[in-house]
Amino acid sequence: AITTALADAVASGGTVYFPRGIFKTGQITLPILAPGHTVRILGAGKGQTFLIPAAINTQLFAAQAGTVVQSWEIGDFSAMAHASGSTGACFNLEGFDSCYIHDIEYLTNPNNTGNWATFFYLHAPIGSPCYNNRLSHINIKYQYGPTKAVYCDAHGDINQSANLNFVDHWDVEGPNSISRIFDVGDSLAFHISDCLLEGNTGTVVLVPGMLTTLERCYFEANALVPILPEAGHVWPPQWVTIRDNWFNASPTITMTGTSATDWQVLNNNQSPVFVGDVPAAVNNLQVGNNF
Repeated sequence: AITTALADAVASGGTVYFPRGIFKTGQITLPILAPGHTVRILGAGKGQTFLIPAAINTQLFAAQAGTVVQSWEIGDFSAMAHASGSTGACFNLEGFDSCYIHDIEYLTNPNNTGNWATFFYLHAPIGSPCYNNRLSHINIKYQYGPTKAVYCDAHGDINQSANLNFVDHWDVEGPNSISRIFDVGDSLAFHISDCLLEGNTGTVVLVPGMLTTLERCYFEANALVPILPEAGHVWPPQWVTIRDNWFNASPTITMTGTSATDWQVLNNNQSPVFVGDVPAAVNNLQVGNNF
């Protein structure tokens, strides 16, 4: 039924609607749309519509292999993992371009062992970009997963990085079993704004890439090192901006061996504590108006 509804919507543009209820499904594979068409896959709302994979190690959404899918809108439901979990992603955004994904709640399977490894996986294989997508109003509250909420993976190739993607208005609260919320070291120009990040005590909130921006976010009772630039990614953590955020304690930023340059840490309510390389060793670091 889902496949038929998708085919009908793709033919002329339209909406595939999941009413209130629980729906077990295989992977929902998105085809290429005709120019000018937009297709929406919408539920009745978080906590009203539940999409659950019917089999272990199943992604909920992915593009057709080797294609670029544009102008899809997906939202308004809860995504619950299979009881036996998955080593992969809930949303595999390979080949997604200018798509809008919003108002989705992550749920561990009720047995507390079923999780996806990654909620949103961003990778741009050759010929299939991952570009200009917006992930908005996402909730992960008091769950046992995923291991990573957002994971950008370029497979060691700068030409396969996800570029110019946006996250806004997330609510991620613990305790939970997330190891990293925004692991975007392999990305270029990733923008994060207006998020609530609270109680993620064992979690690195941000691994930045090049031109990462983190702004207008609220941090409380998270890990002692919420921001962790790393070496070894295809993009070094350069031209990173951290501004206009609220921290309940001074954020610790570990700079050792990261080739970090041209950071701006401005207008936050707490001054950062730098570990490793002192600010003077980071070229063109601007730290100001933090109070």
